[in-house]
Amino acid sequence: MPCVSGNNPTLLLFRLIQQAISFGLNANIVHSVPSKWPLFDPSQSSTYQLISCNASQCNNPFQTTCSSNNSCQYSLNYPDDSYSNGDIAFDIISLATTTSAIVSVLEIVIGCGHNNGGPSKERNLGIISLGGGELSLISQIGSPIVGDGVVLTLLIKLSSPTFYFLNLEAISVGNKRINYTDVSLGNPDEGIYWELELAVATQINATRVQGLEGLSLCYDAKIEFVVPNITMHFTDADVKL
Repeated sequence: MPCVSGNNPTLLLFRLIQQAISFGLNANIVHSVPSKWPLFDPSQSSTYQLISCNASQCNNPFQTTCSSNNSCQYSLNYPDDSYSNGDIAFDIISLATTTSAIVSVLEIVIGCGHNNGGPSKERNLGIISLGGGELSLISQIGSPIVGDGVVLTLLIKLSSPTFYFLNLEAISVGNKRINYTDVSLGNPDEGIYWELELAVATQINATRVQGLEGLSLCYDAKIEFVVPNITMHFTDADVKL
């Protein structure tokens, strides 16, 4: 997702870690320590403002501490063994749209990480939160998303405000449709994921290679190949990945 923080022209390339995890995150983090990409430098942003320990935004579910200059600091650990420690601050977030227009959102709460690590430290500049918590980017923007390609489906409200619960009816890989009710979820080997992986693998004509831990569908990219369309069929809403 192309995103610019503050008036610093650095383009931030956020990662979305595994889908179930990324939608559960409740904090937007930008990194300001060395990586292979240009970094966000808060000193170059005139709109960057540290949040004090007395502010309501410092009273959140994350582990926070107070610095010697009374600024709020955070400490986060993620399921993939990544971690981030830094300052909680306000800044302007600007997002690119499908029409090439830039939309700026004022006073978004972000975490500016000064001490970050983990498997993907060198490959990303931060994490963008799409969870339902009050500090996620989605919750802070607040406005409904409209436009071409936007579809609507009902959210199922359960006890956790962080995660979204939707009614998934089926998944299509190319012309093959896998109905959710036709797959047993009791045994992981017979679950819908394995049906999905098999359907994808069957339709890709390429050489499989050993991938990173946790990634089983990896291919030799030296020869170009076609990846089938994958569509998630929610109630009244089809989402093509």
